Amino acid sequence: MKWACFSLLFLFVIGPLTSFLNNTLAQPRFPLPSPASSLKQVVGITEIEIEYSRPSVRNRVIFGKHEPYGVVWRTGANASTDISFNTDVTLGGRKIPAGKYSLYTIPEEGDWTIIIYKNTELWGAFLYNPADDFTRFKAKTRKLNELVETFTISIGDLRDDSATIYLDWEYTRVVISLEIDTRSHVYAELKAEMHKPESQTVGALNAAAVFYYENGHDLEVARKWIRKANNLRDKPAYWMYFTQAQIESELGLIHEALSSAHRALILAKEAQHQIFMEKCLELIEKLDARK
Repeated sequence: MKWACFSLLFLFVIGPLTSFLNNTLAQPRFPLPSPASSLKQVVGITEIEIEYSRPSVRNRVIFGKHEPYGVVWRTGANASTDISFNTDVTLGGRKIPAGKYSLYTIPEEGDWTIIIYKNTELWGAFLYNPADDFTRFKAKTRKLNELVETFTISIGDLRDDSATIYLDWEYTRVVISLEIDTRSHVYAELKAEMHKPESQTVGALNAAAVFYYENGHDLEVARKWIRKANNLRDKPAYWMYFTQAQIESELGLIHEALSSAHRALILAKEAQHQIFMEKCLELIEKLDARK
């Protein structure tokens, strides 16, 4: 009976507790000197992700000593820094196809060399081989007035078709230009999607028409989309009829544009939207002058 009780005790209490303690004690956790970090940023419609580890200065002289000039650097710590894009981009003036790459650098007192590397499986730069370079280019550097204790990669200066990647550490900032042909990517997506019945919602048709109009692209198609959006909408919208009037004006369809602008004006008055009323009146005046 005692052995039976002990067996049950071990089975339900001591066994799980011992396993828990063994697992816990076998894997102690310690703070990492260069913790891992992941940066995600959308530029236009392009998704960018950078995975890297972040070393700190810790009272050391970094560039020119801890990280020697003229030597390939992993651009962080631990494993190599990885950068990925889900569309083609232009980085530092070099065209980079969509995909995942390692980001190596060669620090210098002046401009740095940036290396976009095809092999993403290396630990650091110990087995770096120039034969696996996808491309190299130079990037400008700036001296910082204040110490950046922990290595930081950031993406700023966001536009629909461009941004800047910054590498900051110690008193150095490296500036890498990023350009994306966002309009071509959007055109390609719209061409693939907008012929599908399930994609032709009021919101999608309106957004597509506005994008084409604002970029001066295929206004005949833009007019077709905005007219369909207006016809599908249960409650007419002054801003959508105003868009239709603008597109028709650009196409030289003066009478059609006047009709759409007057419709937009009536709807804007009903909604008591003073700004749009003024926009409609201004457009109508310009169209009247072109008759």
